[in-house]
Amino acid sequence: MNTTRNPDVPLAPDLPAHDGPLFATLWETAGDIVVLLDRGARLEAISDRGLALLGRTRAQCLGRGWPDLAVAPEDRARLRRELEALPENGGTGLAEHDLVTARGTRRLAWALAALPGRDGRPPRVLACGRDITDMAATVKTLRENEAAYRCIFNAASDAIFLNDAETGAYLEANERAVALYGYTPAELRAMSPAGLSAGYPPYGAEEIREKTRLARQGQPQLFEWLSRDKAGRLFWTEVNLRQGLHSGRERIIAVVRDITERKMAERALRESEKKFRQLAETIDEVFWLGSPDWKRIFYISPAYERLWGRSTKSLYESPLSWLDAVHPEDREQVLGALTALIGRPVTPGVLPEYRVVRPDGSVRRVQARYFPVADDTGVAYRVAGIIEDVTDRYAAQEQLKRVNERLEDMVRERTRTLNRMNQELIREVTERRDAEAAMAMAKEAAEAASQAKSAFLANMSHEIRTPLNGILGMAQILAATPLDGPQQGFLKDIEESAGSLLAIINDILDFSKIEADRLELSREPFGLRGVLASVEAGLGVLAQEKGLGLSVDVAEDVPDLLLGDADRLRQVLVNLVGNAVKFTEHGGVVIGVQCVEACLPPEAAEDHASQELLFSVSDTGIGIGAEDASRIFEPFTQADDSYTRRFGGTGLGLAITKRLVALMGGSIGLESVPGQGSVFTFTARFELEAYPPEPAAAAPSPPPLPPMDVLLADDNRVHRDIIEKWLLRRGHRVVAVADGQEAVDAVARAPFDLVLMDIQMPGMGGLEAARAIRALPHPGRAAVSIAAVTAHAMAGDRERFLTAGMDDYLSKPVVQRELDRVLAGAAAKVSGAVPPPGQAGPDG
Repeated sequence: MNTTRNPDVPLAPDLPAHDGPLFATLWETAGDIVVLLDRGARLEAISDRGLALLGRTRAQCLGRGWPDLAVAPEDRARLRRELEALPENGGTGLAEHDLVTARGTRRLAWALAALPGRDGRPPRVLACGRDITDMAATVKTLRENEAAYRCIFNAASDAIFLNDAETGAYLEANERAVALYGYTPAELRAMSPAGLSAGYPPYGAEEIREKTRLARQGQPQLFEWLSRDKAGRLFWTEVNLRQGLHSGRERIIAVVRDITERKMAERALRESEKKFRQLAETIDEVFWLGSPDWKRIFYISPAYERLWGRSTKSLYESPLSWLDAVHPEDREQVLGALTALIGRPVTPGVLPEYRVVRPDGSVRRVQARYFPVADDTGVAYRVAGIIEDVTDRYAAQEQLKRVNERLEDMVRERTRTLNRMNQELIREVTERRDAEAAMAMAKEAAEAASQAKSAFLANMSHEIRTPLNGILGMAQILAATPLDGPQQGFLKDIEESAGSLLAIINDILDFSKIEADRLELSREPFGLRGVLASVEAGLGVLAQEKGLGLSVDVAEDVPDLLLGDADRLRQVLVNLVGNAVKFTEHGGVVIGVQCVEACLPPEAAEDHASQELLFSVSDTGIGIGAEDASRIFEPFTQADDSYTRRFGGTGLGLAITKRLVALMGGSIGLESVPGQGSVFTFTARFELEAYPPEPAAAAPSPPPLPPMDVLLADDNRVHRDIIEKWLLRRGHRVVAVADGQEAVDAVARAPFDLVLMDIQMPGMGGLEAARAIRALPHPGRAAVSIAAVTAHAMAGDRERFLTAGMDDYLSKPVVQRELDRVLAGAAAKVSGAVPPPGQAGPDG
């Protein structure tokens, strides 16, 4: 379209003609379109550029309503409101709306000015418009980009800061930064990075400024930093500093990630690894970690050097060099076992026991266990193992075999002399063979060997006590008959021999309890000097018979009132002093006591203080050689096997003594010179006691018991005869049966005041019979007092029998005063004064 203006056509009515050229130039250059509107929004004038924009002629435009002519429908009402709101005289305004043009709808920005009317004409509105469509699209794109940037900026899981490169001040921070540090955006903009740091080197202002300087020089910084939030909480972060441009200016971009959980996990991993190494380097067993193909070693504990006598470095350099130390006789067996494992999935297993020859020529026997180490998917990526030195255990087993052989000799000898007990001995041999078979099966499991030995010894003590009950019982009955002098001597020898055998059995039983961790020390107040006096009085007679002196030397400041197990302390002293008297022919024995450190005053007892004491037993006896001193505390061991025949004994006394001392928190040692004497020393720790133990009141003499009906159930004829004679002498009526079923039938037929029930009987045992009696329909007979009579004398046996329904408990060999106690309890129950179940009485 030709938009060249015709100079003869006036621009608009009443426009100043004298300003023609200048005004015309302004009229056409003021914008992309210039229009003159009356107050009714009709078009009075329009610039040529405006006509070109609309694509219309002047005739098509002048006089028409401007909103309906060119304005987009959705903007017409708003335009009318803006025109009406414009002041009539000199008012100006701005507007923006869409215009319908030859190029389609375009967005224009308008400058509006109210022109006063002349010569009575009404005021008009001059509007200059500029096409801003392209600029609006650009602004929209920028706004959308800014919104996307803001969305990403705030959606990031890490805290992001935009810092001024010169001052370091925070210009912007995303929502994660606000949540992480607890400050509002306004508070952050008022701070510097130093305000979010721990505040002390190397996490202070100087360090962060230096890292910022390096980042400005183009050296990105990635480092861990100790941060502080608004509440003062310190936490670990990972900071990434980089240089960047924002809005045309240099900025420092900081990306901060909270790594507190990672640091805690790393610390836990380090602590776990430290504990693993401490454990692996502390245990006596060799711990190793290798590859599934058995050809590489990743870790070997220092115990390898102690066991193999070779450096761990040599094993890292040559992983199979450990085979060089395997005994030649065992090497083929070990190689065969390893060859069978190669190429197969790793499962837990055990290599055959083999011997290792150390560089010094000594030989150790070892046992190796291995197991897989799997990853999260269950695939074994490592093989771990434990190598245990079983030399001492193997030697102990061999020693146990020799002990068993000696016990078998004892059993055969007893069988020849006591034919009446033949059936008991056959059962004993059978049980012993079963125990030996069980021990052989448990040999492969290292942790079960000691328990198997203890169980066997406890069982042997039980079986020996059963016939011993007949010997002691018959001896007591025989002592009540008229005897001449030689016969009384013979009887005394029998009782002393049986007492010695009982002492041996008690040693075995004590050792079994200790080995099985079933021995517990009591904690009662006692007087130390009283215990020493009882030991001196008890063994003084034996010393005098040999012409020896026995004295006690206690330091004056040693406290006397203590808290502990006086009986076990007395047992230790009796063992040591008894040995000293036994192995001393000339001179004497001295018991000494002093404090290990400074003795505590009596008032320290109020604070529950403890005192460690040093005991010594010195003698002038035969002494012990250095080669024997290291093994005399081992079970079933004496300094010389010939001493066993000369002096007697089982070799258990010092082993028991050592274990008891350990239970009392101490240790035992020996200094000896052959031919000059020995000094045994041991320590023990006791709590101080502020109050002396109350003296036991003298028990009143029990009143004579009324005759009672007693049922005696025991499959051993000798036992029945002994106890039946005791009961008849006390005026009681007795019915004796040989097994549990007969006992149940007897109670069902007639009432009894007491049932003495043997536990082990053929057919129906004692516990089964007791349960059958308790189930009888007659309530009076079902509630009869039942006392267990058994050779089971391990700790816990008494409680087990009482829990099973027994009212009382007697251990074999049966002592008459214990039998009287049980009778008294049954009589009290019959009369209605029922004592607590199992009241008083030792547990054997």
